[in-house]
Order: sequence, then C-alpha cells, then structure tokens
Amino acid sequence: MVAIIGFRNSIAYVQRQINRLLREVKLFSKAYIDDTLIFSKVLKDHLTHLHHVFTILTFNNVTLNPKKSFISFPNTKLLRQYVDSLGLTTHNEKLKAITSLSFPATAATLETYLGITSYLRNYVQAYGKVIEPLL
Repeated sequence: MVAIIGFRNSIAYVQRQINRLLREVKLFSKAYIDDTLIFSKVLKDHLTHLHHVFTILTFNNVTLNPKKSFISFPNTKLLRQYVDSLGLTTHNEKLKAITSLSFPATAATLETYLGITSYLRNYVQAYGKVIEPLL
C-alpha cells in the first residue's frame, strides 16, 4: 500500500486497505497498519495460511521487506505484549514499573494512575469492580 505522506488519514487509509485485502483470511490473520500476524495451531495449517496470505498480497502487488519478516516463530512481541500458543502476556518490566508506582495523592495523579493500570485490565479479573471505590 502506498499512501501519500502528509495526508492526515494516511495511516487509517493503509489500515483500511490491508483489512480489505485480508478480509477472507481474518480467521488466521490480523493486521495493524503495516504489520501482519498470521497464526495457526499446527505447522501444516501455518504453511497453508502463509500461502493464502502471500497469494493475496502478491496478487495485490503488496511487497514484504525480508529483513522485517519473521516466519514460524513460536512466540513474538506484538504491540508491547508477548503472543504465544497460550495467548497474550505482558512483559515483566511493565509489571514491575506498575507495581512500583506509589499510590496517587491527588485526583490528577489518580487519573494518570488509573490510565496506566488500565493497561492490565484484561489480566485482572473484575478490574472495574476493583477500581470502583477509587472513582
């Protein structure tokens, strides 16, 4: 995809076009702007999935940079999270940074604190109920 640099909606345009191209393979492929993730449970399926996605990209003249391409990794870091066969996890450094925060003393710092800790809302059961007394 080529979008003219400087246009306000260039990123949204590229995302929309990639989503359109990969619509038929959305069960095993996700894209975030110009990063595409292809996932499978077994190697045989993964090879088939790779073939489908590469065929679509080739047909639409989308090229990949070999230096930025990684194939058949059991895990990877994606959008500051680790993805593997067990699902999503967060990095230990991120957890240490959040747990070392001191409790906020003002409403403004509470808002910042909740913004940072909400990063983990998918990992904390009933996160909304836990923070409810703070609101």
